[in-house]
Amino acid sequence: MLASKMLKWIHCVLGFLWLYQGIFPKLLFTSSDEIAIWESLGFNTQIAHLGAQIGGVAEIVLGVLFLFWQHKLLHYLNIAAMVSLLLLVAITLPHALVAAFNPVVMNYEYHLAFPKLLLSQNLQ
Repeated sequence: MLASKMLKWIHCVLGFLWLYQGIFPKLLFTSSDEIAIWESLGFNTQIAHLGAQIGGVAEIVLGVLFLFWQHKLLHYLNIAAMVSLLLLVAITLPHALVAAFNPVVMNYEYHLAFPKLLLSQNLQ
């Protein structure tokens, strides 16, 4: 029972985190770092804005999935997304990894605690 409540709480937290990340730094207030990542990949500013918006929509979809669907696959997808995005930042904006509120610090607890808890649960 406690594990089930904790799992629902984790799904809610992850859902709202992905929703926030998709809505605020991507759609409503496009972060200059988001644009810099896309531009460092060779895209012009207009395409970089579009890429950030598409990324925001993808993050919103992932957030909604976490809120309304409980499946182990989501957590594997989440882990893959987090690792991939961290590698992307390390390659394109390495200075961001030592800044305040950097991706490593902000995701530390998730990478250590959530996967072990979630993958040990009886999710479908």
